[in-house]
Amino acid sequence: MTRTLDECRALERSGDSAAAYQHYIDGDFIEDAARLLVGRSRGLDAAELLLAWVARQTPPTGERARACGREAARLFEQHGRGPRALSVLAWLQDSEALTALAVRLGETDHAFEAGCALARHGDPTRAPASLLRVPRGDPRYAAAALETVRALARGAPLTMNIDRWLADFIRRGPGSDAEADAFYGLAGVYAAAGFPENADEVLGRLLVTRPGYRDAAALKEQMLADALGGAAVLARVVAEDSAFAEAAGALGRPPSDALVASSTLERSATEEVGGATPVLDADGGATTVVKNAPLPGSVAAAAASAPAVLAFSPGMLVADRFRVVDVLGKGGMSTVYRVVDVELNESMALKLFTQPVNEEAVERFKQEIRLARQLVHENVIRMYDIGFAAGARFLTMELLVGEDMHAKMVRGLSLRDGALLLAQACAGLDAAHRLGVVHRDVKPENLFVTTDNVLKVMDFGIATHTKNNGLTLAGMVVGTPEYMAPEQAHGHMRVAHSADLYSLGVMLYALATGQLPFRHAELVPLLMMHVQQAPEPPRRLNPACPVEFEQLILELLAKRAEQRPASARVVEDRLKRLVQRGVLG
Repeated sequence: MTRTLDECRALERSGDSAAAYQHYIDGDFIEDAARLLVGRSRGLDAAELLLAWVARQTPPTGERARACGREAARLFEQHGRGPRALSVLAWLQDSEALTALAVRLGETDHAFEAGCALARHGDPTRAPASLLRVPRGDPRYAAAALETVRALARGAPLTMNIDRWLADFIRRGPGSDAEADAFYGLAGVYAAAGFPENADEVLGRLLVTRPGYRDAAALKEQMLADALGGAAVLARVVAEDSAFAEAAGALGRPPSDALVASSTLERSATEEVGGATPVLDADGGATTVVKNAPLPGSVAAAAASAPAVLAFSPGMLVADRFRVVDVLGKGGMSTVYRVVDVELNESMALKLFTQPVNEEAVERFKQEIRLARQLVHENVIRMYDIGFAAGARFLTMELLVGEDMHAKMVRGLSLRDGALLLAQACAGLDAAHRLGVVHRDVKPENLFVTTDNVLKVMDFGIATHTKNNGLTLAGMVVGTPEYMAPEQAHGHMRVAHSADLYSLGVMLYALATGQLPFRHAELVPLLMMHVQQAPEPPRRLNPACPVEFEQLILELLAKRAEQRPASARVVEDRLKRLVQRGVLG
C-alpha cells in the first residue's frame, strides 16, 4: 500500500527508518529517501539513488529532475568525488552549476577534470585557469593542452601565460589526428589575435608530421607574404627615426682611432654639438640633445601640424607620488621627465606617453616591467612601474646621466675602449639570456653609457622569452634592420640568444671599420643581405684591425645561429682577453 508523504515521515519519526525508506521509494518521494540516507552517513548512496532516479525521468530535464541531479552532484563533491559531480552536471547540461563547481575544483587535484568540463560543457573562457595547473611533466599534459586549445577556439582569451604553458605541446608537434586539428585551430587563434609568428611556428610543426594537412602550407606561405608587407610599415618607421637622427647630426658612424684620418670630416660635424646636455631619449633610446638642429622638411611639417599634447610642468605631482623637476627629452610619442619619488625621496625618470597607447602596447610595457623585476644587474637599466595619470600612461625607470653608445661611436672610440664597453653589454645580455630572455633589438642606441663609464642595456620592450612562443607584433619584422640577425630578418622565425650576439657582431664590425656590414636604402633588400650576403672582412676595410678581433666579429656574424659563439658570456671573456693581452691596444 502506497502511503502519503506525511505518513512516511511519521513512520520515520517513530524510529522505523527501514520501513520509511522503502515507502519513500514506493511513493516516489526520492528526495526524502536520499535525505534519510544522508542522515545515516550514507551520502554517496544518496547521490547514486538520486542519479538513478533522474536517469529514469523522460526527459531528465524537468525542474525536479535538475534539482535532484544538482543535489547528487553536491553530494558527490562533498564526499570527494569531484569528477563524478562534474560528469553529472555535464549530463544535465547545467552550464552555470558546472562552471561554479569546476572553478572550485580548479584549485584542487581535480584541476584537469574541471578544466575539461569547462572547455566542453561550461564556460570555456574559464577553462584555461584550471587546465594550466596541470604540470607540463604530467601524463595528462597533452590532453590538457588539447582542451586548452579547444577552449581558445571557443572564445577563451589568449594570454602570455597560456602561450608559455603551451610551448612544450607546440614544440613536440601533433601526435594524433585530434592534435593535428588542434594545431590548425591554434594557428588560427594566434593569427586572429595578431601574432603571426606564433601561427607560423604552429603551422610549421603541423606540416612536419602532416605535410598535406588541409591548406596549412598555403596559409604559411600567405603569412610570409604578409610579413614582407608589414616590413614596409617598419621601413617608414625607420625612415622617420633616421630623419630625427639626421636632424641631430648623429648619423655618421666613424671608425676607431686606427682610422682617424678618414673620420676627421665626420668628427668636425659632430663637434657642433658643443655644450649639449646628454640625457635619456624620450622614445626609449638615449641621445645627445643638439641645440638649434634643423628638422628635415617632412618631419618639420609633421611637427607643425601636430596637435598639442599632454605635458607636465615643473613642480607638478604626478599620480600623487612623482614630483616633476624638469624635462629631459621629447619625442613624437612621449616626453621624459626628471622626477623625484616623494615617498622614497629618490630621483628617477618618468616617461609620459603623449599619444594614445593601445592595450597591446600596455602589455608590452608590462612585459618590460616584469622582465626588469626579474633581471637585476649592474649592466641593465632598472624599470620600476607603469602608471596612469591625467588620462595617459607613463613608465618610471632608473635615471641615467651620460650618453648612448651611438654618440660615443660617432665621436670615435678606440678598439680597446669600445671592446670594454661592449663586454659590459655582453654581461647584461648574458644575465637576460640566463633567464631565457632575448632582447631582439640590440643596437648602439639601446646601450647607455653613464658618466661613470658603466654601460646599461635598455629597452626590453620587444624582448621575447625562449621558453615560450613569444607573442610578437602582427605582420612586423621585429628589430632594427641594420642590426638584425638573419633569423629575425626572415620575419616569422623564432629567435634565441644568438640573435643578440649577431647584433653585437654588427656593432663590433662598425667599431673596427667605421661602417655597418650591410647598408641599403630600401628595407627588404637590406634584410636579404643579412640572410644571404657575406660581410666584407673587417681587415679589408681596416688593415689595422687585429686578426683575432676580426675572427670574433665574423663568428658573431655567422648566418647560422649555431655557428656563433655559445653565449654572451663567452664573447665577454674573449673581448676582455683581447684587451688584457694588449691585442686591441
